[in-house]
Amino acid sequence: SRTRCSSRAAIVVAFHCMWFLLFAWGLAQLCRADDFSYFTDVGLYDTSGNPIFVSATASTQWGTDSNHFGRMQASYPLCPDDPSNCDGTSNYIGGSGNWNALGGNNLFNYLETVQYNIPYSVSETLSEIQFVVQTPGSSFYRVFFQDQWINDNGQDWTSQLWDYGANMPTISYPPAGGVRGDPVHITVLDVSNGDVAGNRVFGMWLSFRDPAPTTDSCTSPSHCCRIPAGGTRWIGGFHDDANNCQIDVPYYTCTKPDGQPFTTGSEVGSIYFMGSLNRMADGEPVTIFMEDLVDLAIPLTNSYVETTIDDGGSTYCATICEQMMGFTPFDDATWQEAVQGCYFSESTVKSSEGIGPVSISGFGRISGSTLMSNGPNYFGQQVWKDFQGTNCAGRTYSNGLFGDHYKSWEWGIMSGLLEITSGDTSTDFAIDISNVAVGWAPKRGDGAILLNAPRNGNANRPARLFDVKTPGGWMDAADGPNLMGDGSEMSYVFLHHADDTVKLSASHVTVREVVALQGNVGSAVLLGNYGLGLRNGVVRSCSVDGLYVNRIVHAYGGYDGHGGVFGTRTCPNGISFEDISVKNLVIPDISSANSVDQLFSIGVLAGSAVFCGGQNG
Repeated sequence: SRTRCSSRAAIVVAFHCMWFLLFAWGLAQLCRADDFSYFTDVGLYDTSGNPIFVSATASTQWGTDSNHFGRMQASYPLCPDDPSNCDGTSNYIGGSGNWNALGGNNLFNYLETVQYNIPYSVSETLSEIQFVVQTPGSSFYRVFFQDQWINDNGQDWTSQLWDYGANMPTISYPPAGGVRGDPVHITVLDVSNGDVAGNRVFGMWLSFRDPAPTTDSCTSPSHCCRIPAGGTRWIGGFHDDANNCQIDVPYYTCTKPDGQPFTTGSEVGSIYFMGSLNRMADGEPVTIFMEDLVDLAIPLTNSYVETTIDDGGSTYCATICEQMMGFTPFDDATWQEAVQGCYFSESTVKSSEGIGPVSISGFGRISGSTLMSNGPNYFGQQVWKDFQGTNCAGRTYSNGLFGDHYKSWEWGIMSGLLEITSGDTSTDFAIDISNVAVGWAPKRGDGAILLNAPRNGNANRPARLFDVKTPGGWMDAADGPNLMGDGSEMSYVFLHHADDTVKLSASHVTVREVVALQGNVGSAVLLGNYGLGLRNGVVRSCSVDGLYVNRIVHAYGGYDGHGGVFGTRTCPNGISFEDISVKNLVIPDISSANSVDQLFSIGVLAGSAVFCGGQNG
C-alpha cells in the first residue's frame, strides 16, 4: 500500500490517502506486492477555468458507479519476484535481452500504471487537464502525450505533490484529432541531472465511464454479465442465472461416435476442451461488464479444442471422459494410465458458432499472471523464463497420444485471455471491447487478444477495440491484439509487448492513436501475421495513423536478424500486400534509452524459418 504521503501534504491528502489504501488493497492481485512507486493527482477544468474535479481535495466524489471518480494503480516489474535485482539479461521473465538489448540506459524493467475513471458527463465540458507526478527518486520527469513532449518552457517537470507549487503539465481536451469521450494516455519517464532514465515507465490513463448495462438495455434472453470485484474466478468462474450469464472455467466434455453426449460405458467419438463462453453461443447478444478492481484469471473465449478419438472403443478414452465429466471420482493413477493409452487421430481449435454480438466493457482486468504461475501444472516446470513449450495457440495435432498433447491444447485455450470469434451481422461490430486491461499476456505464439480468427464458420466480421490496455507484456511470443476480421478498428490503446505490437492481419483494418512500449522480439507494426491464417492470402487497404513508440529496445534485428519497426517476417505462402499506410509514427530520442536498428524489414522468410511450415514457435 502507498505510504509516501509527505508530512507537508498530510492534512490536505489525508482522506485521499485513505481512499487510495482502500483501493490498493482491492488491487492485491494486480501486482505481486502492494507497493507503488509513483504518486499522482489530476485536476479537471472547464472552458472558464473552473475546477470540475481535483483529486487531491476530493472526498465524496470517489466510488465505482458511473457517476463516480475512481483511481486504480498497478505495477508490472520485469522481475516480479525481485524488482530491485533486474538487469534484463540474467534476471528477467521471457528471454534474455528482450528488454535490454544494448546495456546501460537501454534497459526497461519496470512499468507502473494508474487508471483514472471519470464520469462521462465530465467529458462534455472538460477543457483542460492538469496533473502532477511524484516519482520514486528523481527530481524531474518527462511527459509524452500523442506526438508531443509536454514541457515546461523547454524543461522537464518538477517531481512534486499537488500542493508543492511548481508548474504542472497541462493538456487541452479533447485531444488533437479526437472528440469528447476519447481517453487520454500519458507516458511519464524519470529524469535525473538532465538524463531520461530508460528503466522505468509510468503510464497515466484518463478514461470516461460508459454507464453499466441496465435491465432496460440488457434483457432476457440476452446474456447479461456484470462481474463484481473480488476473487479471480480461477475456480468456479462466474454465473448469474437470473441474468442468463454463464462464464465457465474451461472444462472437458465428450461425445459418442454419433455425436450424442457421452454416458458411462459408451464409446468415445470426440473429446472437447471448452472455452468459458461456449454455453452462451446460442444466437443471443452477450454483454459483459467488469466493475472497477475486477481481476479475472480465466479467459473470455468461445474457442474450444475438438479431439477426434482414433479408437472409440478404447476403455482408456472412456476413463478420461468418465473422470473429467464427473461420472467417476478422479484418481490420479488411473488418469495417468488412461492418458497414455488413449489415441487420437486429429485435434483442432475451433470456435462455437452463434455467439454475439459480444460487448465487453468496464475497467476490470483480465490477467495471465495466475496461468503463467501454474506452469508446473501444465508442463512440469516454470514457464516465466526461457521456456518455448507454451507456443500452442491454434495448433493442430495429428495421430498421437492424448497424454502427450492435452496440456498444450489446454494452454492454447487458457492463454487466449480475450479470444472470441463471432459472425454476428446484427451490429456494425460483431465484437466490441472498450476500457478493459489485459495484463501479463501469456506466452502463446499469438496475441492474448485474438478476435475473429478464420476457423470454422463465417466469422469475417469487424471487431473494435477502444481504450484497451495491455500492460505487463514482457514475454516473447505474447503479441499485441490480433484483429483478423476485415474492417476491424483499434483506437486509443496502450500496448506493451516484447513481440509484435500492432498486427495487420486482415483487410480494411484501421488503427489510430496507439501508445506502444516495444521490446526486441517483434515489430512495432507487423504486416501479414507471418503469412499464416490470412483470408484469401491478401491484406489490403489498412492504415495506421498515430503510433507513439515511447520506449523501444531494438537491436541486431531481434532473434533472427529480420526484425524492424515496420516488418513482415512473412512465410513463403503466396501472400500479397496492397495499399498499406503507416503515418505519424513517432519514436522519441531520449538519452540513449530508445534504440532502433532497422526501421523497415520487409521480405519473405525461408520455408524452414520459425513459424513457417505450419510451426508456431
